[in-house]
Amino acid sequence: MGYVVSAKTTGIPIKKALVGTWITAEEDSNAAFTFSVKDKGYRVTGFCRSDGEAFEITSVKWDGKALSFVARMPSTNNVTKNVFRIRPDGKLDLALTTYDVWKKKNVKPREIPKAWQRPSGRSSPRTKVRRARVVA
Repeated sequence: MGYVVSAKTTGIPIKKALVGTWITAEEDSNAAFTFSVKDKGYRVTGFCRSDGEAFEITSVKWDGKALSFVARMPSTNNVTKNVFRIRPDGKLDLALTTYDVWKKKNVKPREIPKAWQRPSGRSSPRTKVRRARVVA
């Protein structure tokens, strides 16, 4: 078994260093994943932080350096492949692969995607900005 070599985790087996609940360093994602040791491998669970919906987790693999798994959010059917590797500072790096269905369509530059359009067909409300006059 390998050991993490860093100021924060020196001498801690990698498996133990990964144990816990992880979120993005910038806290800009709704996803959270929890890793725990189970027998000789890992148990992975995940959830949406805002509504608590659980991810369906499959294909969990530990290769001695990286923990990988597939996560699917049932309500959106959004599927990602996640590969976590521990960093020297004790944080994790995530290599994330997303899976989307694409279709062929004759589109041109500067055409606003349909999903972004408001019912009126405009991409955003038009507002006039006036210069503010500062009075001291």
